Amino acid sequence: MRRTATASCWLRGMVVGLGVMLCLAVAVPGAAQDALSGSWDTEICMDAVPLFTSLTSTLRVAYSICGWTFAATMGLDLAGWTTAGFDVAAVLGAFVGRSLVTFNPQAATFEEWDSTVTLVLAGVDLNGRFVLDPIGSGWSVGLSVDAGEMDLAANAFFNLSSAGEVQTAGHCFCFDRFAVDLEFPFGCVANVDALLEFDTTGLGGVTIGVDGLSIPEITWLLFDIEIAFDDGEEGKSLQVTPRLNFAEEFCVTVFADLIGTGTVVEGIDFYGAQFRYNWDAVYFDALTAFDPDDPFGLVTGSYWERYCVGSIADGCCGGLFNFQVCTYFDSASTLLFDWGMTEGSVSVGIGSNFSLECSLSIIDTGIEKLCLGGKISW
Repeated sequence: MRRTATASCWLRGMVVGLGVMLCLAVAVPGAAQDALSGSWDTEICMDAVPLFTSLTSTLRVAYSICGWTFAATMGLDLAGWTTAGFDVAAVLGAFVGRSLVTFNPQAATFEEWDSTVTLVLAGVDLNGRFVLDPIGSGWSVGLSVDAGEMDLAANAFFNLSSAGEVQTAGHCFCFDRFAVDLEFPFGCVANVDALLEFDTTGLGGVTIGVDGLSIPEITWLLFDIEIAFDDGEEGKSLQVTPRLNFAEEFCVTVFADLIGTGTVVEGIDFYGAQFRYNWDAVYFDALTAFDPDDPFGLVTGSYWERYCVGSIADGCCGGLFNFQVCTYFDSASTLLFDWGMTEGSVSVGIGSNFSLECSLSIIDTGIEKLCLGGKISW
């Protein structure tokens, strides 16, 4: 009971802190201009049954002073208070750092503490990272160098993946992996990427990759080549992947894939096309999948064709005016022209700090969803 009460006090403190920051931002305009910033983004969606189908609301408040920024973020949906996070960022001369703590308000539990620090010194970036979660902790240290045409990055990981995930339970400072990544031009090749890895067993492997090699006079056909060396059964492997490179001409984009196995090309599968054109602030966009079943997921869902018209322009009150109307066609539809759905959205900016948004989608049975929202920033 004591632990639960303590967690509840922490959560109440978060809410009070967010409220105080928001009140200061509204009540002290001069201070807000110098140091306070943030945003509140909310959207409510509804249909016939049930009335409200979704709610998303995110509030972020930040306070900056002397190179430091303190921020708090809170998220709400239909289930209630779902996300809470607090972060501190600092730029102090050659040092750049950030520390982020996140909680699960529903369970009143701690989720993660993620901290990074970088020292920029004479063209060399030295970096470190520490991650703590409920199961354990992990570290990484490294450096990166930008030396003209050559880029070098070296990183060592201790119970931490390159994506920032703790690998095993506990707080052991255990070596996991060391990687050196080198990018450089070589001859007529614009970019060569060489990766050298070590793990707990020794040399983990060497990978050398080159992307976008072309044959003279056949610029629409490119090759990606990767050579990998390891101490496993394969020892060395060579992978050559041909791909198409169609340039956008006359506002048309062609979607296609090569048919074949390995380096043997048997044909080309053209599976879609897109046309887009702009008239000042108004644009027209058409996207079609040549196969009505759209196996590549070019459009969305079961729809195989989409037509949109929209505009992004200056509004009447100093903000932006943005609208878009799209119509989708469904291969399974029994209606005229295979019509499946029409959706529209409009956003009106009032000044540079406030905007109102509305979206509507209509299907064969009527209104599918109506969403209303707004965003305020300071």
